[in-house]
Amino acid sequence: MTIGFANKSNAVTVKAIVSKHSEFSHTLGIGETGSGKTTSFICPVMKERLSENHSLFVFDEKGTLNLYLKALAEDAGIPLNKIKQLGIPEGIRINLISGYNEKKMIELASRLISESSDIFWSNAGRIMLTKTFLALKSLKELMREIQAYSGIDRYQDIAYVATEKGTQVFSWIKTAEITKWHEINIDINTKPLTFSDIGEVFSDAKNFILLCDGGVSLLERMLMKVPKNVQTIKFLNHFAEIKKDMMGLASYSIKLDMSEPSGNNGVFMVVATSVKSMMNASINDPLGEDINSLLEEGNHIVVNCEAFTLPVISSILGSVLSRFTPRAKLTNKQPVTLVIDEANRVLSKDSDLHIDILREAHVEIILVTQNEHQMIEKFGGMKWMAFQQNFVDRIAFSSGENRLEKFEYTDRNSEKVYKAEPIFFTRDRLMKTELRYQREMRLYTQSRISANEVIIFDKNLYDDRNQIIIYEVDTQKEYIRDYIVEDQWMQMNEIFNKKEGVNYEY
Repeated sequence: MTIGFANKSNAVTVKAIVSKHSEFSHTLGIGETGSGKTTSFICPVMKERLSENHSLFVFDEKGTLNLYLKALAEDAGIPLNKIKQLGIPEGIRINLISGYNEKKMIELASRLISESSDIFWSNAGRIMLTKTFLALKSLKELMREIQAYSGIDRYQDIAYVATEKGTQVFSWIKTAEITKWHEINIDINTKPLTFSDIGEVFSDAKNFILLCDGGVSLLERMLMKVPKNVQTIKFLNHFAEIKKDMMGLASYSIKLDMSEPSGNNGVFMVVATSVKSMMNASINDPLGEDINSLLEEGNHIVVNCEAFTLPVISSILGSVLSRFTPRAKLTNKQPVTLVIDEANRVLSKDSDLHIDILREAHVEIILVTQNEHQMIEKFGGMKWMAFQQNFVDRIAFSSGENRLEKFEYTDRNSEKVYKAEPIFFTRDRLMKTELRYQREMRLYTQSRISANEVIIFDKNLYDDRNQIIIYEVDTQKEYIRDYIVEDQWMQMNEIFNKKEGVNYEY
């Protein structure tokens, strides 16, 4: 089950690491930090695939591969605007659950709500989350049908909550006589459902209870918006299906008062805690970009893994790859190379890379990890043994188990040691390319004070203090500054224009 390392007595010769792309045979690379994986394996692979007009789909765990990709693209004469980044403040945005059905939501719920000491709560939480998704999706579907018939693209309803003798009382009709109401707006529009919509429901138990207890009533009043002459049998049957999804939530409001962590209260708390990791603007744009379409058009996508939790990363990966599998039957296919660095941190034990199908779909996987033991711990010994057999090319750089010189690697098939040819870029070169990229893509224009500043995104710094790292290309100095929003920029721009006589907007 080990990768295997060659005896150092074997002759060391130079050998191209990259296999012919036409085979789409997948490559597994293993080696510790500092062994030369990035410069003599990942970079040569990306350079070669760029020259063969592959679209690159890169999972960047350390935040450096995006810089190498841009420099390699620039050297190859590829426009920098063909590189799109997901997970930076002003990068592309997607709707992660676009096109999700019940099966996919169950898979996502299983990633978000892992097994805990209380298996009942975990399983119940997954069911609660899935049923809520189906109910909200049903509401959206009905709203889109109403729009098609009547032109109405938004439905608003006011829900009220009161407490009477310790018992919560709910009504969907405003009653003027009762003054101590907690008002909640139920706003259903025709935009595609995002996980933020689900998160809003679980942000407060009152929101969830209103959906459970008043959802069917809400549906019936929405139906009244549809003219009688267009309420066909097909439409009414669909309405009945939607109503069934809504009724599936009814039992969850029973004894849900958050007074103690038991029963429905405990299940709700499990879900509410889990969904918080999904509240990232980058993955919750209802009209966001479609990664598969971008790759089909020859763009290169870099996922900044630092910005997302493991369940989100796994879901992005799984969603994109599952949509590539039908391409196997197509004649003309845009070749795609998937690069996963630090795979032990990117993949989850439930990750499905669809390896057996991707070769026919002309999607190649380049998987890189520090050592095999990490992967065994992640997947389990037997599953990892079966998993790694799907990689025709398997190479190993230096590790704690076997010492090789820097930039040397073992070919698993031949057990011979070879010398790789690394590709180096100075930090100054990478930063200059990054500056050109940021200016061309009009990134961080509000936060850049001088024309020579590169903005470096650090998630912890951004989340905790709304700050970013500034790198000055001309002086090569780095420092921290606030991430400036539009109104701040307008004030600062006026000051600098008066002082310098220059407008730094791009």
